[in-house]
Amino acid sequence: MEVVDEDSEVCFEEAYVVPNASDQSWSSMFGMLSTISNRITEMRSKVKAIDSRLKTCEEQQVESTAIVGSEVDELAAQMLTLNRTIGTLQFDTITAPITAVITPARCKEDLDDLEAKAKDKQFVNLVAHMFAREFGYNRHGEGASIFPLVLNCFFDKDFLMDCTWSGIHRETIKYVPQGTIPSTPIFVYSNLRELIHACVSISDETFTQAECVAMLRTSLRSSRMKLKRICTRASNKAKENIPCDDAAVKGLVENQLRRLRTAAQTDS
Repeated sequence: MEVVDEDSEVCFEEAYVVPNASDQSWSSMFGMLSTISNRITEMRSKVKAIDSRLKTCEEQQVESTAIVGSEVDELAAQMLTLNRTIGTLQFDTITAPITAVITPARCKEDLDDLEAKAKDKQFVNLVAHMFAREFGYNRHGEGASIFPLVLNCFFDKDFLMDCTWSGIHRETIKYVPQGTIPSTPIFVYSNLRELIHACVSISDETFTQAECVAMLRTSLRSSRMKLKRICTRASNKAKENIPCDDAAVKGLVENQLRRLRTAAQTDS
């Protein structure tokens, strides 16, 4: 730059170019936008990679679920086939008879013993399967015909006539001394009843607890009626054999017969 000094001499000074402030701001802004654009591009790339991995995981999960579902269905089909095979399987091996585990009760003590054993679930399962091998599986609707066969394995026929549901009949209770029970009450043996039901229902799954109780009470009534008929025949036969002129002996026998009738009138 040319400058005239005080002595009117021309001299030169070094000059500097100062950039415009607005140009510097625009440059800084463009640089910032470029950086932001690069970051956005980088983030989009990462998001795309994450989305790709998620999609891959979803596909693998769907495939794994399908495989597991297929395996579960296959196992279910195999179990169903196995159950059917077991149900129709003929056991050729020698198995212990039912009488090896269950002996028909002949007295109250035998019932008490069966009641104690029936508390054991393993014992119940063992006995039930023994009856199933004897009478068969999958006999739907045949529980009523199986029940008497099972009952005969638990009760001696003569002892069954001495049993009732409640232990005393409502018509004869007033003739019985206080504190005595003329027959064995069956309603107290709940575990034994469940055992009998299990032995029938394993062959007939439709056979219910209520049906079991109803048939048991019917069997008890039938046994008591049989006992009444026996006592009646014995009474008539005894009367025929008594001489008419022996009034004292005849009266004694009649008293005994009346006691027999009273005992026979107890019902379930």
